[in-house]
Amino acid sequence: MAFDLDEVELDSRRRVLLGDRAVSNRYRVVFEPGGVIVLTPVVSIPYAEAQLWQNNPELAKKLVDSVAHPERLERHPISDLGSADQEDGK
Repeated sequence: MAFDLDEVELDSRRRVLLGDRAVSNRYRVVFEPGGVIVLTPVVSIPYAEAQLWQNNPELAKKLVDSVAHPERLERHPISDLGSADQEDGK
């Protein structure tokens, strides 16, 4: 893994500007001893979705695989879904 070393200065409001180096709009911030600040890109998801990922690892694996390999997805016409009347047994 290659690391690029840059030196940045705080602006007048004590902020660090990442410019086009920022890969996300949201970061987890860890303040380590010695003044080291570690920024890790994160994506926030609803609690219920996080529970789904944590409690159903097999489904999570299938979802990740589907995103990585969309060509493997089975395609079904919308007409295969049926209507609400058919689901209710009417």
